[in-house]
Amino acid sequence: MLTYLVEELAKRHAITPEEVDKNHYALNLPDIPPVHLHDLSPGLLLQGEIGYFDPEADQEDLFIHLTKANFLGQGTGGGALGLTPTHSITFSKITLEDLSISQFEDFLEDYLNYLHYWKDHITPKGDE
Repeated sequence: MLTYLVEELAKRHAITPEEVDKNHYALNLPDIPPVHLHDLSPGLLLQGEIGYFDPEADQEDLFIHLTKANFLGQGTGGGALGLTPTHSITFSKITLEDLSISQFEDFLEDYLNYLHYWKDHITPKGDE
């Protein structure tokens, strides 16, 4: 299912997704970190890095802010902000149903809007 959606998206929007492996694509779009699309059959997982944190610095305010945004998905549109062992901050969103191409475009657009917001929101100016 993901292959079909990505091929249709590429045709409609003149983009070139990168096939990472059989059920995993990466979208490299201007002004947005790479977005990884994973086929869950049924459903999709979208993931992207939005920034980094310094494990040596006091990050309590940042972590509280991210936790509050995650609470009931209210600050993330149903997605989730997370942390990785490599000190990056990620934004992920999942759907557990197969989507039509128009539903996929809406789902992706919603995801990209939140990804872009959080990237700008947590990245100190001058660190980009």
